[in-house]
Amino acid sequence: MQQTATPFIVNALFSLASGSAMIVAANWMTETLIRTDPLFFTVVGGVLLGFSALIFGAAAKGVPLGLGLFISLQDALWVILTSLGLLLFADYFTGVGVGALLAVNTAVLGFTLAQMDWLRERFAHPDATSGFESRLVTEAAVSSSRDRIWARLAMLDDIVRYAPGLVSSTMVEGDSGMGAVRECRASGGEVWRERITAWDDGHSFELVFNTDSPDFPFPVRAMAGGWAIRDEAGETRVEAHISLTPKSAITRFLLPVLAFVNNRKFLKVIDNLDHA
Repeated sequence: MQQTATPFIVNALFSLASGSAMIVAANWMTETLIRTDPLFFTVVGGVLLGFSALIFGAAAKGVPLGLGLFISLQDALWVILTSLGLLLFADYFTGVGVGALLAVNTAVLGFTLAQMDWLRERFAHPDATSGFESRLVTEAAVSSSRDRIWARLAMLDDIVRYAPGLVSSTMVEGDSGMGAVRECRASGGEVWRERITAWDDGHSFELVFNTDSPDFPFPVRAMAGGWAIRDEAGETRVEAHISLTPKSAITRFLLPVLAFVNNRKFLKVIDNLDHA
């Protein structure tokens, strides 16, 4: 069952009410809140009405991850830019105007936090099977057969051929199967190792990252992942997944961003596996 996008809907209603008020009461606001041309409030009100329509449209689609992040970014920018405007043009604000802006920004900041939390719950949800705090899943249909995709994935040290962010991948223990260890090096210099913990030949494998290493490059306490291939409804589907527990509240807050980046990255890897 699709989760109701309550924070986004409340944000849309707030933007709708605020934009309408700015347009209807532009003259009053120039006298009471900010000493400026009424056209300023009319324009900002129109922008807020458009923003409200965008959010309502996103909510009707279940709030796709990328669009949800875009909306939350706009809210964060509103808070930053209007706060900066208050500092730079304080003389234009009345006392009531300062209080009104602070109240609005407090509400918008609350929407931002609530929306990011909603996105995290939906797209980086807890991994109930393993106890990790979040599980990120990417899945896509491919034109190649399951056997062909598996043959490419099972050559563990060949992952560098399909993952654009890697510059090398080598086996440090074993070649494939249970217990094999792969070391990967990314283009940014990050290095980590992955140990195979489950192997269902022709279908899937699971791995765990060496997060206990003092030079592990990612801000997580624990991290695992895996690949699975299956035939479904006459097509071959490939799934890549990562489960993790963040180290900090900041990493936890940014999990929806990680989910978005991770999804784009693995869709590219899957496409490369399909067309190699």
